[in-house]
Amino acid sequence: MRRYMVILALFFAFLNADALNATCYRDNDKNVVICGESKLGKLMWQDDERVFIGDWKQAKERCERLNFAAYSDWRLPSIDELISITDKTKFSPAINSAFKYVKSDFYWSSTKFADGSSRAWFVHFKNGYGDWSGISDRLFARCVRND
Repeated sequence: MRRYMVILALFFAFLNADALNATCYRDNDKNVVICGESKLGKLMWQDDERVFIGDWKQAKERCERLNFAAYSDWRLPSIDELISITDKTKFSPAINSAFKYVKSDFYWSSTKFADGSSRAWFVHFKNGYGDWSGISDRLFARCVRND
C-alpha cells in the first residue's frame, strides 16, 4: 500500500511542480532569493551558508524564530512553495539556479500528511520530488517569507 501511495504522491507532486514554476533572482547582499509565482505570489527565501537540520517541530520553530536579512516574519514553507523552487531539468541539486547554498538532500515543508498522523511532507533536492517522513526524522530546513 505504501508503494502505491508513494507513486501517487510523486505523480501529483510532478503535476503540481509543472504548474508551480517560480521565476527567481538572488540578492547577494542579503543572502536571499526572491521568487515570483502566479499562484503563490512573491516569496523571499533564506539562502545562506548556515543550513539548519532537525526534526519537523524544530525546523518549524527555527523558521518562526529566525531574524535574518532584517526580517523576523520567516516560516517553514508549504509543500507547494517548496516544490515551486525545484528544477527538474537539473539533478543534485534539482533547484532553481538562483539558489547558491543547497544540499542535495531532504528539506522539510510545513505541510503535515493528510491523515493527521506524525508525518509531514518534504522535498528531496537531489531529484526535486516530494514525499513524506516521520516528523521525528532529522531533515534540512529552508525558511521563507511573503515578500
